[in-house]
Amino acid sequence: MAANFLTRKAERVLELGKQFQSDYASGAAEEAYLMAGILLEGTGLAWRALSAGGMTLERLRTWLPKLDEESREVGSAHVDYVELALEEAHKLGNNWIGTEHLLLALLSSQSGRYVVERIELDPESLRATILRLLGLPFVGMPYPLSRGERES
Repeated sequence: MAANFLTRKAERVLELGKQFQSDYASGAAEEAYLMAGILLEGTGLAWRALSAGGMTLERLRTWLPKLDEESREVGSAHVDYVELALEEAHKLGNNWIGTEHLLLALLSSQSGRYVVERIELDPESLRATILRLLGLPFVGMPYPLSRGERES
């Protein structure tokens, strides 16, 4: 079960996101609440990446009514961001799920990318920022090449 790999900060992000959603009482995309949790936690690598992109909780709140309306019109498929985050962690050679992996998971899903673009953030720029914060190069590929890919 992927939830067993969550760091305390990542668990806190999920808790804060759920609480924010409950307080807001809206049907807006769950991606917005994951971002709200990241912003409310306020210290992880994902928060640093979102902040570097100019995202604040206040700015996100201004987008929630629009996202809510679109979500009701189009519907939104449930995405298991914890499972996706575990996949993202493994791609990076990590055996834990941190806030950075949650944000990378959001960026790897179609619905997550849509929400990020809708609130006027650049998904590739966010991904590059996360990888830079992790000390990894970003050269237009989502992840560093594996040994086998470098040798090909």
